[in-house]
Amino acid sequence: MKKEVKIGILAIIALVIVIFGLKFLKGQNVFSSKQTFYADFSNVNNLTIGTPVFVHGFQVGTVVDMYLKPTNSQIVEVEVEVNKDIQVPKTAVLEIVDVGLMGAKAMNLVYDSAGLSDLAQSGDFLKGRTKGILTSMLGNPEDLESYMTKIENGATGILDTINDYFKGIDKTEGIGLAMANLQKTIANLQLLTNQFNILLQGSNASLQATFANLNSITGNINNKNKEIAELLENFNAISSQVKHSDLDKTIKTANTTFATANDRMHELKTTLEGANNAISDLSGILNKVSNGNGSLGKLMNDDGLYQNLERTSKQLDLLIQDLRLNPKRYVNVSVFGKKQKAYDLPEDDPANKVLEKKDEEADKK
Repeated sequence: MKKEVKIGILAIIALVIVIFGLKFLKGQNVFSSKQTFYADFSNVNNLTIGTPVFVHGFQVGTVVDMYLKPTNSQIVEVEVEVNKDIQVPKTAVLEIVDVGLMGAKAMNLVYDSAGLSDLAQSGDFLKGRTKGILTSMLGNPEDLESYMTKIENGATGILDTINDYFKGIDKTEGIGLAMANLQKTIANLQLLTNQFNILLQGSNASLQATFANLNSITGNINNKNKEIAELLENFNAISSQVKHSDLDKTIKTANTTFATANDRMHELKTTLEGANNAISDLSGILNKVSNGNGSLGKLMNDDGLYQNLERTSKQLDLLIQDLRLNPKRYVNVSVFGKKQKAYDLPEDDPANKVLEKKDEEADKK
């Protein structure tokens, strides 16, 4: 036999073992034939796949699947498998019950032997119902009421017997005193109960008003439920945007920018202080100049110096003009030993006007 064939046979055997193992772990008997039934429930109370199905406490099947009904999502459809040899009438009920205080569940298949004439076939729907924890543990409420009635009647007879027995006993000591004290305690409890009832009746209006206000508050919250949901959605969108906006990088960039701006502001402050000092020095210099201190102050405030400068300028102008008109007066050039002619002062000498003006100003002073 080839190696590939051996590997294939081994893989098939392993797959069969896995399938049978899973069914075994779910509580299904893989070696017996099954019949399948369905039931609809409005609430399965945490029923799980693999929950056993009992008939009078004897396991006859398991829950194999649960899902929301495709045609109505408010209904849970439960699929159970029951042994083939169990005769299930069409009137049978699949009942979910509690089997403990820790929330363990079981399913009972309930039916009467009178309905075995009309049997359900595999794939049929049965009626489904759910029992609460008290009903599951204590049984039918009518039966419980019957039990409580019997207990009450028995207890009444016992109390009457005890009362007749202790009727003539001395109540100043022993059991008689204890019974008297017990009667007083019961009387005090009855009085306390009556006072408590009166207190509740007096505060009934306040309690009703409180419940009315609470109902109004819950109603307002219910009316604002849509707005609250929209607000939460907006907050979620904002938080998502903040999360994906690389806020850390933006904050680091802003911090760097603020640090750079702070350095520039410090430099600007230093520059302004230097400019302020320079302006102060310039203001001091201008004050000294305005007050006539220093050479520049004297130059700006001494009118005589200005007049002398103006006069010197005019005389320099006349000198240059005279030099241009009479160069021989200032430059003596002798060619072949010839003597230079004597300079004759012209009658229209421009310097005469300046000299005359100067003499007039001197006379005025």
